Amino acid sequence: MPIPEIEASLPHGFHDAVLVRIDVDYAASTATLTLQLWIGLLDQQPGQPGRGPVMRRAALEFGGLAYCAIEPPQTSVSPAGGLNVDGANGPRVTTGNAPALPDGCSFFSLYAGDWNSSIDIAAREARFQWLESEASAWSNAQGA
Repeated sequence: MPIPEIEASLPHGFHDAVLVRIDVDYAASTATLTLQLWIGLLDQQPGQPGRGPVMRRAALEFGGLAYCAIEPPQTSVSPAGGLNVDGANGPRVTTGNAPALPDGCSFFSLYAGDWNSSIDIAAREARFQWLESEASAWSNAQGA
């Protein structure tokens, strides 16, 4: 499924996501991003400070991987719990010596705000799956 379709199907797309893990298998030409995606906000109680976002674990899997390039961080921030990212889809913009996009490949980029850098992936296919139920995500957020 094309990344723009995946992103459009999500409550907030890849906005304010947290990248937990990247797995790249060069022999199998695959990459999997494990993310925490923002699905909502806990209700703010009267007289209480606002409570945080509800995050739901998901996997974004790429097949037919052409490349996965991680731009060096411009800061030394490496937050516990994951890297704050936002989807940066749009015209392909690279900052290094990235090769031309191979035929049949799509381009996906995450902007890592903590690092002020990007993670770029070129692949032939993308799949998305939730790794936890929506009920579990809301329950975990309420217990936090």
